[in-house]
Amino acid sequence: MKCRICKGPSRGNMCKPCQLTLFQLNEVINDYLNGSPPEWMSDFIRELDFIYQEDLRVRGYFNVASEVVEIFVIDKEPSVKIDDVEEFHNTHIAQRRIIEVLEWAKIVERKGDRLYPGELTIKFISLRREERYLTDEEIQKVIFEIRGLLTVALTKALLEMNVYVPRGALSIFNMLSRQILASYGQDSVDPKIYKLNQDITFGMIPKRQRNHIKRRMIGLSGGGTRLIEDIDDEGNLVLKPKVVRYLQRIRERIRERQRTVTY
Repeated sequence: MKCRICKGPSRGNMCKPCQLTLFQLNEVINDYLNGSPPEWMSDFIRELDFIYQEDLRVRGYFNVASEVVEIFVIDKEPSVKIDDVEEFHNTHIAQRRIIEVLEWAKIVERKGDRLYPGELTIKFISLRREERYLTDEEIQKVIFEIRGLLTVALTKALLEMNVYVPRGALSIFNMLSRQILASYGQDSVDPKIYKLNQDITFGMIPKRQRNHIKRRMIGLSGGGTRLIEDIDDEGNLVLKPKVVRYLQRIRERIRERQRTVTY
């Protein structure tokens, strides 16, 4: 049997890595909707800002979402006219479809010819309004967090709506899910992603896209590393401490709910 999401081998309709990926997506969105994401989660979210910059099929959704949310959060505008959103004019994806996905993801709400902050964006705005005076560096951190959160929200929405399986994002989340699964029975999550895990998860995306993502991760493009801090002599990816901390906290949450959630 094949997993309905990644199409890899599975004993049921969804493989364990994809189940755990959906668990991660839901945990992140729920924490932000509750208005109180822990620092370890926000630190991790900022590492995800790069993912959709290399996915041509999803980049249109991501670019529109980024522009609109930055207008709400950074420029502090209460709404924006749809025709004034520049990124709508720079994608082949139908405007109607983009708005449907962004509404499903709770990023925006459409009223006539204007877009307003959706529930998720409203929670993010209320969270960041506590930080009234931001330096340039802090504003950059907020932008990274916005883009990382949008990556999670869009991935969740696209999968739930069956619009498109964003395999680039899925490969990264599945790779992290496999790190958690491999750590069962161990005291902590291994910071090294070994070649076998990389081959399995990156194998679900085309070689060119895989190379672009890895270049972003190791900092050869886009400025600064993402998710990893090094590659060892054997080609294993060494996760940043903040990413390991995130994985360990997610593992703890799974254990807390193990009576009702099985993987």
